[in-house]
Amino acid sequence: MSANTLRFGIAAMLAALSAIAVADERDTILKELDAVKAHFASVKGVEELTQTFPTRGDRLTKDNSFTRTDVCTWMAKGDKTNMTWPAKYGTSGRDLYWGETAFYKILTTEAPFEPPHISIYWMPGSKNRDVVLLNFGLKYGDDWLGDLLRSGALRVDEHREDATWGPIVTLKGEKEGVPLRFDLAIDKHYLAVLSVQTESGHRSEFLVEESELVSGYPFPKKARMTRRSTVGEMPSDEPSGENLIWLLAIKATETSVAPLDDSVFELPKPVPGMIIWNVLERTRYKIGPNGEHVDLPYTEPIM
Repeated sequence: MSANTLRFGIAAMLAALSAIAVADERDTILKELDAVKAHFASVKGVEELTQTFPTRGDRLTKDNSFTRTDVCTWMAKGDKTNMTWPAKYGTSGRDLYWGETAFYKILTTEAPFEPPHISIYWMPGSKNRDVVLLNFGLKYGDDWLGDLLRSGALRVDEHREDATWGPIVTLKGEKEGVPLRFDLAIDKHYLAVLSVQTESGHRSEFLVEESELVSGYPFPKKARMTRRSTVGEMPSDEPSGENLIWLLAIKATETSVAPLDDSVFELPKPVPGMIIWNVLERTRYKIGPNGEHVDLPYTEPIM
């Protein structure tokens, strides 16, 4: 056997062993992520959110920012999410996400200057539930990370050691043209402690700062999302020298795994006085006293 033949044989054997090791690691990650998906298939929580966004334009600078703190109660089951917001100025809100099918915003107004009514805004489906911690460490939009890895949208890329989380394995790939990166903490049942998404001129980083055990599995406790513009020049007066357009800090006050009835994800039944906006078709109507639809001039909703 020649030296070249021996070298080629050794290289082929090493490549085969490497491929086996990669496949074994992928199977291990999938097993853990599938267990996480099953565990959190029906989950609810309460969060405190602090958002900082521009008061004008689309850039966040020292003199162009507004910070607001809200409390959100949320429930998630399958591809549906229900987010409820406390009343402000006589109006309380509820957001319903039905996967990629639709997004509904339901506003109930009980203000002294107008009769009580419910407004429902129907919009195209949205994958962006940035304010729910479930979408920080376990999912991307409607997709669980294990499903993305199994489909080939993600692949095992590299390993590193993190001072906070210990050994990290990175998954990289893309979904519908959006480049994705997830840093999974191996010792935390592969919780995604850093997620990076780049699309439509924006780069969003989701960072888990602290986790807690929820019925035996790690779940984000504190997290931060930073969204930057990747378009245009970077103004010099921005807080961190970046093109910041949105900052979001979330702290979970309650999280629990619990069975949820499908009714919590249903729209309210039509009642007289209810106003329906169809943002996609740009139509607007009111439910009349006998349940009839009374067409109204379309106006852009203020939400």
